[in-house]
Amino acid sequence: MSKEDIVILISVICAFVIGIIIFFIACIYRVKKNSVIIIEKMQEFYNCYYEGWYFFWPFVYRRVAYYHLKNNKKTFRLNNGKKAEITYDINDPKMFYYSKKTVDGFINEITLLKDDINFDYLKINLQKIGVELRDIRQVKEIYD
Repeated sequence: MSKEDIVILISVICAFVIGIIIFFIACIYRVKKNSVIIIEKMQEFYNCYYEGWYFFWPFVYRRVAYYHLKNNKKTFRLNNGKKAEITYDINDPKMFYYSKKTVDGFINEITLLKDDINFDYLKINLQKIGVELRDIRQVKEIYD
């Protein structure tokens, strides 16, 4: 073997080793405190994983959602044109993900169906998608 052949062989081996390392690093998921990931296996729900480090084979397992569980805040515009800020916790991540609804979209759906809603009514209805309502308040806009 000539020196050129040895250099090419070493380059190929290094590229292969780096590719293997990158492949295995891509299989590692870290879930932070008060968070959850939802994993599907072959396009079907597999499990919810909470705080920690996890290893999943690619092409078999797929991360479909990553949620913070506690003290989520969101500001959005209601159907009546006013802005609201909502604070909520996700109690059932599987139910929340597979309901295919967002919290603000769900609240706007409820307000379209019923005019006189209150905090308790919203709280009960949000439990249907795995969310616990902690607080909702109107946001004053600067140009009001």
